[in-house]
Amino acid sequence: MNLADIQEEVPSLNLNFINSIWEQCFKRAIKDAEDEMGKKCSLISLSWQEVFEEEYRLLNDN
Repeated sequence: MNLADIQEEVPSLNLNFINSIWEQCFKRAIKDAEDEMGKKCSLISLSWQEVFEEEYRLLNDN
């Protein structure tokens, strides 16, 4: 399910709402990721494209 599908089901989840919570959600996600990995994150921001359009692969740093 992508964001457009979710917005269709939940119309209040519009761009204005997403923008209003973006920074708070980003900070929480960073904290959760750092807690899970036991490492600090060097990211200071993420763009719409980075979050919703780019594909990612998880690599194991051995």
